[in-house]
Amino acid sequence: MKRLVLIFFLFNVSGFTIAQTLNDLLAKTDVLLSKIVAEDLVRYELVNDDPGTKDLVSEYQKFNSATLTGNDRKAFGINAYNLYVVSKVADAYPVQSVQEISRF
Repeated sequence: MKRLVLIFFLFNVSGFTIAQTLNDLLAKTDVLLSKIVAEDLVRYELVNDDPGTKDLVSEYQKFNSATLTGNDRKAFGINAYNLYVVSKVADAYPVQSVQEISRF
């Protein structure tokens, strides 16, 4: 739970102005996922090969989700968390479990 709160804090840093909508961000996430997911499995070896991965993580961090409500807030939170996990596992790849990653 502490990690989830920390993630939301990191993704809600104020002072950033992002000229994109939530739908734009989610569309970019869909594009990335279509490249790295095959047969319901994440191909972690491809994550860091995609130059847009780190940029997308950065966009999530800068996106001001404080104004989001309801399903939009849930969609943002779920996607932000999932992208965070994918990027952390890819950084440590190959691993069998996220529990093998220190400070995860």
